[in-house]
Amino acid sequence: DEQLIVIPERLMMNLGRVRESPLVELVQDDHVSERVALALFLLYEAKKGEDSFWHPYISVLPKTVPDALHWSEADLELLKGSPSYAESVLYREKTAEVHQTLSRVLGRSLLKGVFE
Repeated sequence: DEQLIVIPERLMMNLGRVRESPLVELVQDDHVSERVALALFLLYEAKKGEDSFWHPYISVLPKTVPDALHWSEADLELLKGSPSYAESVLYREKTAEVHQTLSRVLGRSLLKGVFE
């Protein structure tokens, strides 16, 4: 087995980074999923702009991603009968759940100062 690339752990955006941030209480107290915790961390770091260690990474992320979430209902209906239809519907449902969790968590007083 040949290693093609090695990424130092300090350069990985993961729950460890969240636990080292002002969002640590969120991970411990709210029992949010790893996906939601990382989304909040990414939002937090993006808000810091160039002051963020992660700015070089965040600055090259796309602003939008063309996916089933942004399709019209008519476009989604065109997939009916294919495996992609069920996957797209599930993706929309999971994304709605994440959005609801983010909205709930961002409304908490714990994070008021972090995202203002």
